[in-house]
Amino acid sequence: MLLFKNGLKRLLKDYLQFFIYLILITITVVLTSTLGIVSVNLKNINNQINRNYEKHDYSFRYTSSGYPSNDTQTFTPWFSFNTELVGNEKLGFFPTLTFGDEKDSALLKYKFVTGPVNSYKSSIFEYGDKKYFNFHFGDTESDTTKDKPFAPKDDGRVLKFSEAKKIDVVKSGKFGDFYKFNFGSKYFKNSLIGQLYAKNNGFEGSLNPQQTKSALDIFDYMFALNNSSLTYSIKQELVKVYEKNIGNNPSQAVEDYINNPKNDKETVGRIGQIIKATDSDGKDIEKYEFVEDVNLYKEIFDPISDASEYNLYKNYASFNIKKHDATTILKTGLYVNGYHINDNPLTQRK
Repeated sequence: MLLFKNGLKRLLKDYLQFFIYLILITITVVLTSTLGIVSVNLKNINNQINRNYEKHDYSFRYTSSGYPSNDTQTFTPWFSFNTELVGNEKLGFFPTLTFGDEKDSALLKYKFVTGPVNSYKSSIFEYGDKKYFNFHFGDTESDTTKDKPFAPKDDGRVLKFSEAKKIDVVKSGKFGDFYKFNFGSKYFKNSLIGQLYAKNNGFEGSLNPQQTKSALDIFDYMFALNNSSLTYSIKQELVKVYEKNIGNNPSQAVEDYINNPKNDKETVGRIGQIIKATDSDGKDIEKYEFVEDVNLYKEIFDPISDASEYNLYKNYASFNIKKHDATTILKTGLYVNGYHINDNPLTQRK
């Protein structure tokens, strides 16, 4: 009888352990399956939202892990103040700039400034037998041009602005003639910079140290964007528009090119859009373009080693930041050495 009772106890104990194992295995399978499904769904949704951006992040600096070799850094400058994208399900979606006085435009209308020939006040000047556009936000303040007649003098130099004057510029939202925020735009309000304005009450009143830093960061960011190769490509496009209309009110032609809708479906001016084109086989296609290929400033890229970066720049108006540094985006045809902000490349990690 004792032997029977001991055997029964052992059998029940084994069955109990077996059922506990089954329960633990079931819980593990359910949790693993649930986490796997959620992970797959999140990745699919992320890929749909970021379609055609080669799975890159919109942030200015992005660290994927604690190991520098694993960092994936990309930079879509316009998205920081304009969340609107153009495109469709077939082509994907791309960054754009919009101009107007309507609530849907991220930027206010561009105004061409007419001044004495080759003066700082003029929106266009000549240097070395070539025309250049001046958006009046550090465009002509490089070491090679700061003493020229088309450069600002003394206190007029953006690089010499005091902290208080920089904050006043940020309050106004007008960073020269081209990049002028439309505070009423829903696309601006939803952007990173737009949310910083909302969070800090437009940087009005007395600012604490963190608010001051945010304002100065926005100023430096817009200065760098205005003097980047991306904006320089747009300037080269505007020079072509200006020259094409010499003798027929070229300044108005430039304003119309930027501010006027490109078709009946639009209500705002736009740079960066889907256009109709012809491929190498002569077939009609649609593609994204922010400037014509001939006006794209491409000297910052090596055609062999930088092929993928060039593709990102040309086809997505974006940059691939490598080695924690991106001095090339601050290089232009007017200043081949590039600007440095606060003695450091703007995108350099500290």
